[in-house]
Amino acid sequence: MSSRYAIVALAVAVGAAPPEARASDDGLGEPPRTVVPEMTSGPVQVLPPVLPGQHLSGTAFLGYRGIDRQTTGATVTAAPGWKSFVRLGAELTPRSRDGDVRFLWGLGFEDWRDNSFFLHVHDWGPVRPDDSFTLKDAEASLGYKLPSLCGGPFCIAPSAFATLPFRGGPYLGARTTFLVARTWFATGGLGWTIPGALEGTATPPEWRVSFALGRWDWRPGGLFLTYRDEMQLDRLRTWDTTERKGNGVVAAGVNWSY
Repeated sequence: MSSRYAIVALAVAVGAAPPEARASDDGLGEPPRTVVPEMTSGPVQVLPPVLPGQHLSGTAFLGYRGIDRQTTGATVTAAPGWKSFVRLGAELTPRSRDGDVRFLWGLGFEDWRDNSFFLHVHDWGPVRPDDSFTLKDAEASLGYKLPSLCGGPFCIAPSAFATLPFRGGPYLGARTTFLVARTWFATGGLGWTIPGALEGTATPPEWRVSFALGRWDWRPGGLFLTYRDEMQLDRLRTWDTTERKGNGVVAAGVNWSY
């Protein structure tokens, strides 16, 4: 499939997105203003939360990743109930040296409310079409959403987590999202690898940092524009070198839900 057809598909997805979210199962008109985007380290930069009353949701997006250049993709998330979900996604990177098609998958459970646990098992890829299915590159992440702090249009939504890559060292981490008027956000995260534990075939970094910023509207038909990057903590000083260029991802797209 050429990138031209992918752009047409994205336009169709934008046009098909309903203007209003379905009413939630527990009578809430909409989630609180502290619902934050899930920013991944994989090809898809924004994953919509599993919200009550939304049994099928997803994103469609266009983006640019320096090492892969142009990217076009989409995700679909099915939420059968009990806050569980199954997620599939695909991405076209026609100018990438590492292949022009890739996939991702994930499953788990999550509650959008504060003071709640979440558990994700996922492989953000790249999963290639000719690769046999394996869990070696997947990871499991268990976390807790801490109470949010809000005042006026501003909110701070922190969370803590423990992640176990199926190949590589487990690490503990925390992230905080600063929101303005529900849709504008900046997120920072820090992870620490447990020394000497399950290092696998490659030695994981001791410290890793990530950040993201942009505009994100969780509502069906809502648009987003985001930038995300991550690196080892000791590489912060090399931000301007060739090594750092091309690792961040900018993406623009739309959320949809039924």
